[in-house]
Amino acid sequence: MAAGDGLTAMSQVRGSPQDVFAHLLIRSGLLREPAPGAVGFVHRTFQDYLGAKAAVEARDFGVLVKHAHDDQWHDVVQMAVGHARAEERTRLLRQLLKRAAQTRKHRNRLVLLAAASLEHAPELDPAVRAEVQRQTADLLPPRSREEAEGLAALGEVVLELLPGPSEVAHEWAAGHVVLTAALVGGDAAYEVVKRYRDDDRISVASYLCEAWSRFDTDTFAREILAPRVWDTVHVSATTAGQLAALRHVPEARAIRLLGSHADLSSLALRRGLEKVFVFDNKDLRDITPLASVRSLTEVGLSLCPEVRDLSPLAGLPLTWLTLNRLHPDVPVEQLEPFTDVCTMVLGHRFRVRSIGELPLGRNLKSLVLLWEATDLSLEGLGQWGGLETLGLASASQLRELHGAPGSHRIRQLSLDSLGDLDLTVVAGLPALSMLSLNHCRPAQGLAPLRELPALTQLTLSAKAEADPYDLTPLAGLDTLTITLGGDTPAIGDELFPPERIIRLR
Repeated sequence: MAAGDGLTAMSQVRGSPQDVFAHLLIRSGLLREPAPGAVGFVHRTFQDYLGAKAAVEARDFGVLVKHAHDDQWHDVVQMAVGHARAEERTRLLRQLLKRAAQTRKHRNRLVLLAAASLEHAPELDPAVRAEVQRQTADLLPPRSREEAEGLAALGEVVLELLPGPSEVAHEWAAGHVVLTAALVGGDAAYEVVKRYRDDDRISVASYLCEAWSRFDTDTFAREILAPRVWDTVHVSATTAGQLAALRHVPEARAIRLLGSHADLSSLALRRGLEKVFVFDNKDLRDITPLASVRSLTEVGLSLCPEVRDLSPLAGLPLTWLTLNRLHPDVPVEQLEPFTDVCTMVLGHRFRVRSIGELPLGRNLKSLVLLWEATDLSLEGLGQWGGLETLGLASASQLRELHGAPGSHRIRQLSLDSLGDLDLTVVAGLPALSMLSLNHCRPAQGLAPLRELPALTQLTLSAKAEADPYDLTPLAGLDTLTITLGGDTPAIGDELFPPERIIRLR
């Protein structure tokens, strides 16, 4: 129909087609002319509505399915499902699923679009609805970071399908829902993240911190971070703006400061601050502001190469201390005041030959030696009568542990990045009940662990492409529970009762 004919049919309209067009363009707010001769709708929703209506009236579902993978067509498809009669929307959704099965590249996007369309389909063939829901269940909730990143790449269509906290049973899956929304970004994503602000699961708290940088700093702090008590998990601040915004978070009792921040004075003003971890801070030289935070019990300084004086920490009631790659001139004597420290994570190379030369108090119960401290001898291990937890990243230290004074008291052992690991050494630890192998490759497999009479918990982690851990030799250990990292490959797990194999996702 020509414009003039259309106006003839609308007797209430006065003016020429040119006059009406000018009015719509200038006065209505419906149209815009970004370039001479190019006219479009200002609001895509109105345009999408008309497109969906036209497609349904013409029964042209093929064009909708053909373009359904395109973000700009998502609203059109959903509106078309709403406009269509029951048999038509059944046909449209079946065609969407059929195309999803035929195209690997767009499969997930098309399945999620079909799922998002269900709320616009009050009347629908139950079999089709069930099939859409079945295929969606394979995608949601995301069970790993990789799955979250893949879903986020699909864009906003995924947001309305992400489940709320009460709908996600698994802890890490809940965190990955937050991550997915954060990676999508935007106002709708913010509302998804906000639903999780009262969820007290550790993974959720961790991913809320990661999500912070993707939204308005102060608003996020006030509305999402402030309602929580941050004690088990550190609230992480990376930018100066985030550090300042912590004033909105009254219960930030554990703070992780990431990146270069030369001045820690703002931390000194916080009441009830119990834990501070400073990571990768190349500008930090002076930690004096921490001296006035008398509530501090845990401090970590990692990758702070200009920090050379630990004396401001001397008067604090510290029970946990992490020191990793500080200035090489830090004197080992500055460890002497920390008599109450129970846990020491050491990656700084003090100028000593053995751990026995470290002036650590007799209260030490846990000692983790990071890669930077792998050349330290374990001589002197027996001087800490309460030491029960040990972390090593050196094959030579592990060999030295075998038969060393005090080794018979070790109950928890963590080994990190050891190739050709000789587990027969570990088998000589009679009290060992918990063992973690992080990216290790046991030369003889896991069979030597059968000789550990007290072993009840084994944690294994490795990259997905690594050789699988063979659990078969451990199948007869009825009291052993095995925890596998998210993508850690393993075989023989079918030999264990389901409750004794825990897969972290």
